[in-house]
Amino acid sequence: MKHLFTCLTLAFTLLISGQVYAQQIPVFSQYIYNPYLYNPGRAGADDLGNVYLSGRRQWTSMPDAPITQTLTFDTPIKDGRSGIGATAFVDNTHIITKLGIMGSYAYRFKFDEEGTHSLGAGLSVGLLHQRVDIENATVEDVGDPALLNGDNLRRTVFDASFGIHYRFKRLNVDVSIPQITNTDVIFRNQTGSTSTYDLLSHYLASVRYKFGFGESKISLEPVAILRATAGLPVQVDGNLVLDWNDRVWFSLGYRSNTAAVNGGLGVRIHDKLSATYTFEMPPRKDDRTGLGYTHEILLGFRFGGELKKLRKRADALEQGLAEANGRIDQNANDIEDLEKEVDENRKKIEQNKEKLLEHEVQLEVHDDDIETLKSYHEKKKSLRRIKVGTVYFNRGSDKLTASAKSKLQALMQSILTRADGSIVDVAGHTSAEGGSDYNRRLAQRRAMAVRDYLNDLGLPPSAMTPVSYGEDLPVTVTQNTEEDRVKNRRVEVYILTE
Repeated sequence: MKHLFTCLTLAFTLLISGQVYAQQIPVFSQYIYNPYLYNPGRAGADDLGNVYLSGRRQWTSMPDAPITQTLTFDTPIKDGRSGIGATAFVDNTHIITKLGIMGSYAYRFKFDEEGTHSLGAGLSVGLLHQRVDIENATVEDVGDPALLNGDNLRRTVFDASFGIHYRFKRLNVDVSIPQITNTDVIFRNQTGSTSTYDLLSHYLASVRYKFGFGESKISLEPVAILRATAGLPVQVDGNLVLDWNDRVWFSLGYRSNTAAVNGGLGVRIHDKLSATYTFEMPPRKDDRTGLGYTHEILLGFRFGGELKKLRKRADALEQGLAEANGRIDQNANDIEDLEKEVDENRKKIEQNKEKLLEHEVQLEVHDDDIETLKSYHEKKKSLRRIKVGTVYFNRGSDKLTASAKSKLQALMQSILTRADGSIVDVAGHTSAEGGSDYNRRLAQRRAMAVRDYLNDLGLPPSAMTPVSYGEDLPVTVTQNTEEDRVKNRRVEVYILTE
C-alpha cells in the first residue's frame, strides 16, 4: 500500500512540475445509451426529456482507482428545434478530484416535417473544479518545497465544449470537442514557482446506424467512436447493440489501446425508467489479475412526451381547422352559386309569366281560330277546293326562302282576285324523315309562316286557315331519293269557294 501511495505521489509531483498531457475526460462505455455525455449537440435531440445517473468503478483490483459519478439532464424546448441540458460529474482518483458542472443549449435545423433529417449544434459552458488532497498522500519528506502548500490545493476554471449532431433517418453522426477552451489550471508550490496543468481539447467522433428486421421489434445498431487528444494515440471503440422493442437490450464492445472488451444488459421499466449494467475487462489474464474489472451502472428516467402529443394534437387540430375552412369556403361558393341560380330562376319565372300571358293571349286567339275552323269545316263541306300554287322549304326548316317569297308575291294577285269572300286554305306538308309528331309540328310552322307572309302582303288572317298534314299526304309514293323528299317539303295554297 505504501508503495502505491508513493507511486501516486510521484505521479502528482510530475503533474505539478511542468505541463502534463494525458486523457483528461472520463472514458464511458455507456455513451451508446446516453450520447449527450460527450456531445452537447445532442441536448433535446429526442422528443422526450432524459435524466441519467451513472456510476463507473474502474480497475477493481487496484486500490484508489478512478471512480466517476455523472448526472445529466436534457430536454427539447419550444417547437422541438431547440434543446437544453446540464451535466454534473465527480471524478476521483486517489488524491486528485475533479468536479464539473455544465449547462448546454442546442439548436437543430430540420430538413423535413417529421424531424428524421436534421443537423444540430450545441454548446456547453460551465466550471471545472480541481482539488488535490495532499494530506492523504504518503511522502518521504513532508517539508519538501516542491510539494504544494495547503492554501493552493483548489482551483476552479471556466470550461466549454462544442458538438454537432447529424441525423438522417436511422443514421446518426456525432462530432464533439470537450475542453475546447484549453484552459490552464495553475498551481503554486512553497518556493513560489508555478506549475501548469493544461486542459487539452479532446476530439470525439462517432457514427451509428440502426438496422431493423422487417416487421419484427428487434433492431441491431453498430456504434463506433473515435477519441483523439494531442500527444496520445487515437483510441477507437466498436460496439453492437441488440434491442427488442426498446424494452431489453444487449451490447458487446471492444476498445483499442487498452484492449478492453465489454458487455452490457439493460431493461426499461414502465416506459419511464431504465437500468443498464456494463461489465468491462482486459482480455489478458495477467491484466485481469493486476487491474481487475470495471463496472458501470446507468439509471435513466425519461419524461415528457406531452410536447410530442401536443404537437400531434395541434397538427390534427390544424388539419381539421384547414378542412373545416375548406368546407366553409366550399359552402360559401355553393351558397353563392345557389343565389345566382335563385336569381336566374326568378328571371326565368318572370319570363315564364310573360310567356304565360302571351300564351293566354294566344289561347284566346286559338279559341277564335278554333271557332273559325269549326265554321270553316262546316262550310268546307259545301265548298270547292282550288289549288293556287305551291312553295317549297329546306330540310327541317320553316323559314321561307327567297324563291318561296317570290312565288307567294306572284300568287298574291291570283289569290286576291279569286278569294273575294272566300277562304284561303294553307296546307303544310313534310317529307317522311322525322317522326310523326315532329313532322306534324314542322308542317304547322310552315303553314303559319306562309299565312304570316300573306298577311304582310295584305291578306287578312281571318281569311286564311293554316292546316298541318305532316307526312300523311306525300306527293310521291316512295321517298328513297332526295329528289322525292324535296317534293314533299311544301306548303300548298288553296282557295275554297262555292
